[in-house]
Amino acid sequence: MPNPRSGLWWLAALVLVAGGALAYTIMMDKADPDAFARGMLVLCVAIALAGICVISATAHWWLKR
Repeated sequence: MPNPRSGLWWLAALVLVAGGALAYTIMMDKADPDAFARGMLVLCVAIALAGICVISATAHWWLKR
């Protein structure tokens, strides 16, 4: 039987890849002076969401201790 929490690990990886690609795309806009700040905001949100997924995936291990 596959691990039911493996989907959270995949979701964390997908959020990081999609967030990184979106942040890179936003940062490449040379016409917008705030592009770098917006790209960093997108990247920080993606990292936070991936972190929540990882914490949720490992919660069973932490609660057993």
